[in-house]
Amino acid sequence: MTRLRYTAKDKAWTSYWRDCNPRFHLYDRVGPSSTTEDLLDEIDGDPTHIFWG
Repeated sequence: MTRLRYTAKDKAWTSYWRDCNPRFHLYDRVGPSSTTEDLLDEIDGDPTHIFWG
């Protein structure tokens, strides 16, 4: 599971992943982005297998 969060002050989106507890943690393999496209591409590719198992 993932969560995308927009910060108006920075005008940027960040991605978070959920552990089994269920707590969210910053996903730092992709930095903040002005659009969600970069983050969604990373989630779709899931190189760490953290989003899709």
